[in-house]
Amino acid sequence: MLRQAAEKTGDMVGDGTSTSTILAHAMFGDGVRPKGMSDWEAEGGTADGYKRALTNWPDMPVLMRIKAQARTSGDAATNPNGGMKMIFNTIMVQLDVDSPAAPRTIYAQTLARRFEAALIGFAAADPYVFIPGNDGGAAAAEIMRQRRTEIEDRLKIVKEQFLSLAGDDASWREEIGDPTRLLAMHARAADLIVTGSSANGADHHRRVDTGTLILSVGRPVLLAADKLAPLNPKNVLLAWKDTREARRAVSDAMPFLTGAQHVLVATIEEQNQRSARESIGDVVRFLMRHGVKARSEVLGAGHADACEAVTELARAMDAELVVAGGYGHSRLREWAFGGMTRSLLKQGSVNRLFSN
Repeated sequence: MLRQAAEKTGDMVGDGTSTSTILAHAMFGDGVRPKGMSDWEAEGGTADGYKRALTNWPDMPVLMRIKAQARTSGDAATNPNGGMKMIFNTIMVQLDVDSPAAPRTIYAQTLARRFEAALIGFAAADPYVFIPGNDGGAAAAEIMRQRRTEIEDRLKIVKEQFLSLAGDDASWREEIGDPTRLLAMHARAADLIVTGSSANGADHHRRVDTGTLILSVGRPVLLAADKLAPLNPKNVLLAWKDTREARRAVSDAMPFLTGAQHVLVATIEEQNQRSARESIGDVVRFLMRHGVKARSEVLGAGHADACEAVTELARAMDAELVVAGGYGHSRLREWAFGGMTRSLLKQGSVNRLFSN
């Protein structure tokens, strides 16, 4: 009965209905039935049964387990168009030590509330200093000490700003060191990483190198638009290319895609038009089976600038989110990016979700 209620309500009244339904199911399954209450007592809804359910309820860990099981087994609310509703359980937002924490925190908090996800704040900076020559050891050590103290003071301020906005349910992590490498390491605790575009000439000892992050983190990375408007995308553009990275991006973006009203899967015909149409057709059918309202468009090979074509499409459909694979390869100790990835990294006018 409870499962039927969840399926019928779906997304009509929000994620809270799914949670309350799962909670009721868990109260009966984990809190009532194991303690000896009969089905008749439970159905009757007696005051004694209510008290026993609350007394025997084994607290939040069980709810989290029930919700996690439901999300993978299909017990959770389904998308109104059919297909399982996928969501993010944990979101990590990266904050810069030299920028106000509030705008990006509010942006990430809105997402966390939408998906009923835990929110983790993260910040790091590196006190690295380079002094040429053999006589600078003592001076370098003193400069590093001063920089470390300054970074610790900045981290304290950013932490206070984050927690004052995110509340007691959020958690905080901070490190002294390379912010890109350390964020990639801590990303093991999250389903989605939220950050912003790197400014030209940014000091990557104090700000994350988003390109390197995308290629090393092993998690989807959401680059917030420069305006940091709350993200609840109704129109999504999926820049498709038949590669591992793009397939990963489709799967990682599913929580956004299932909630969108219009998803356009676009690809650029490179050599074989038939192959491009078959590939994009498979993607659209895959998405529709998950309840996504998707259609496709194949752009002719005459588009010399693929990113410009994607940008034009995004603008024409008023897309709030662009989903793409993050392409690149390691060359010595630096990342070399594909043209599409490099260009999209610079498009701060729109939210972008990358997977590698």
